[in-house]
Amino acid sequence: MKPSQKFLKGQAKEEFFKQDAEEFEIIHLATHGILEEKQPLYSRIILAQDDDPAEDGFLQTFEIFNMDLKADLVVLSACETGLGELSMGEGLIGLTRAFLYAGVQSVIVSLWSVEESTSQLMKHFYQNLKDGMNKTEALRQAKIKLIHTREEGLSYAHPFLWAPFVLVGDWK
Repeated sequence: MKPSQKFLKGQAKEEFFKQDAEEFEIIHLATHGILEEKQPLYSRIILAQDDDPAEDGFLQTFEIFNMDLKADLVVLSACETGLGELSMGEGLIGLTRAFLYAGVQSVIVSLWSVEESTSQLMKHFYQNLKDGMNKTEALRQAKIKLIHTREEGLSYAHPFLWAPFVLVGDWK
């Protein structure tokens, strides 16, 4: 597995993701997501736009299904990344299922719009992982820490600010 790398703004291209994603243990996509309720295979994560004719900058659900990922964890800190279409006999079709199908052990997704508090939640989550907590406990403790956080007169105690994130898959 490769050590951590950051791809910011124009560097966060779809082609780089498709080339390198299989080599990372943890993948965190802090970008925008678009939910296509009627055609969930076209739900997508927005990456950097460029002039590459082969890639459009949208990492779509159907493309993720076709990847071979070995990551232990994918974190999608965009709005509504845990939603999809409930299909008879298939279950929920969306980004979460695509990443699990592609080989990822677990995925953290959001069930509604996310707020600025997301960055604080993720900072606490990763510190908890670094401190040796399993994924479930790391997320739970990050939420508790956020509930008790007061910054410049702001409180993050309201569930809207910390509750959208859920862990799906392997909890260890």
